[in-house]
Amino acid sequence: QGTLFGSSSLGGAIQYVTRAPGDTFGARFQGSIGSYGRRDFQAAFDLPLHDTFKTKFTAASQFRDGFVDSVVIDRSFGDVNDELYRADFLWTPTESLSVRYNIEDTRTNRNGPARVLKDIGTASVLSGGTFSTYPQAQAYINAFGVFFNNRNNVSGYPGGVLGEYQTKIGWENPGLVIDVMRHTLDASWDVNDWLRLRSISGYRDTMRAVQTDFDGAQEVFMLERDFRAKTMQFTEELQILGTHDKFDWVLGGYYSKENNRGRTITWALPEFTCDLWSSSNANANGLRTSAAERAQCRANRAAALGVSAAGTGALPNGNLNGVTNTLFANAVNSNTDGMTYTKVESSAIFGDLTWRVTDKFTAAAGVRYSKEESTNYRIGGSTTGIAGLSLQNRASTFPDGSYAGDFFGWQGGDLVAITPSREFSATTKRLTLQYQWTPDLMTYVGWADGFGPGGTSTVDPVQYGGYADIPIGTLVFDEQTVENLEIGLRADWFNGRVRTNISAFMTDWANQQTSTYIATRFAGPGAVNPTGAITAANPATTIDRNGDGVNDLYIFPALRTTNINKAEASGIEFEGTW
Repeated sequence: QGTLFGSSSLGGAIQYVTRAPGDTFGARFQGSIGSYGRRDFQAAFDLPLHDTFKTKFTAASQFRDGFVDSVVIDRSFGDVNDELYRADFLWTPTESLSVRYNIEDTRTNRNGPARVLKDIGTASVLSGGTFSTYPQAQAYINAFGVFFNNRNNVSGYPGGVLGEYQTKIGWENPGLVIDVMRHTLDASWDVNDWLRLRSISGYRDTMRAVQTDFDGAQEVFMLERDFRAKTMQFTEELQILGTHDKFDWVLGGYYSKENNRGRTITWALPEFTCDLWSSSNANANGLRTSAAERAQCRANRAAALGVSAAGTGALPNGNLNGVTNTLFANAVNSNTDGMTYTKVESSAIFGDLTWRVTDKFTAAAGVRYSKEESTNYRIGGSTTGIAGLSLQNRASTFPDGSYAGDFFGWQGGDLVAITPSREFSATTKRLTLQYQWTPDLMTYVGWADGFGPGGTSTVDPVQYGGYADIPIGTLVFDEQTVENLEIGLRADWFNGRVRTNISAFMTDWANQQTSTYIATRFAGPGAVNPTGAITAANPATTIDRNGDGVNDLYIFPALRTTNINKAEASGIEFEGTW
């Protein structure tokens, strides 16, 4: 599909075409029920107001209870709670002119994904009870007496307190919220009996919010994350379509502009470290933490270390059940607040021609030139400069559904381009030959290529320190291209009682984009040179993970988009109906 559809349409396109408003009044209803309280319903009403002005209104909802139950609040995860509303207007003032506008609002408000804990560190027996030797778990036991271990928190653990599909997640806020507002304006003018002009304009506004409780427990805030994204996109496509005796053709141009804002706040052991989030308490307003909260954090950390919290200086080096200051110093690096801002502009020109060479033989060819330019910006990566990393935000991030006010605001400083503007372009083509041997038998051979622009995966240098052989802060991936060769047969047999569709294909990718875990080394405090070569003298962390007296490497797997140099796919498909 390298001609009529745009970038990233590597393997074709799935096209949804909504039914146009009807000429007469009508209504359609559909419903479904199922297990876990499933209740789906949709309704559409055709309301023609005039011979030249018709309307249609659609509403739909999908609902299903979750299947992973919280034992601390009345909530189940893995649920579905979606709504859709659409109004469609069609104006045809003359036989040659039509204007269709529709507005669509979709809303998703779910508890969150069906997530359970699989394992918490390694269990050992201390003071007659079963504990986890995972240092973070020990911190909660020492400070609060919270026994965070497999027996108490892992779903389906043999002899444990949680069933296979139970959790201790206790967030009252939604775990997944997606609001999409979409506008489309489609205008078409038949200039004469062989020439048609068409304009398709679109605007989409998307807000997405995801909260994740990675530790799976209400009583601890070991690791939690709040992600918000807002996308605004405008698109415009102009087409000139022609129909002649033996030819059908289209010429067109396309443009889109997209602004993406994303913000991620991650908390790691915040109730122990909120007084350490800044090198100076002068940044307290930016942290949105009170003096009382900071004093409590210090007291919690002292309890976990087994030392006194008196005074305002550094706490003594404690070691209670293996918990040391290093644990909390490293956790500070994982308390991050970062914002990304991406601007993308895309444009294309294209042409496609279908030639009916004979009554049986048809040839089609097309070409498209696509260009995309993107710039990535970033601010933050730590607690400085952005208003939001706070205990209050962690506790309540959805007041009255307003996304906690201006979630994308920041205090001082400008967005910094972490990469210069990058431009990607490609010329894609297609060629198809089709022969209709009989009214019931057709064969074809087709070749097409596709293009997907590259981009940048942003990396927080404060949290991840750096990559081996990869620049800190960015991971650039190139554009991908694909070529596809396909031959096929479409046939009806025995007066239409049997239908067979047979296809053979061979696809060749270059620079295929995929999500890959890349090993990063942690910029732990005390490392001699976190961004330099990892050696025995520069182990990158000060953590002795196996107790042999030697500091070990701390490799953090980060999921990033990258390229695979080459990929291939080939096969044969058969489909039959009797």
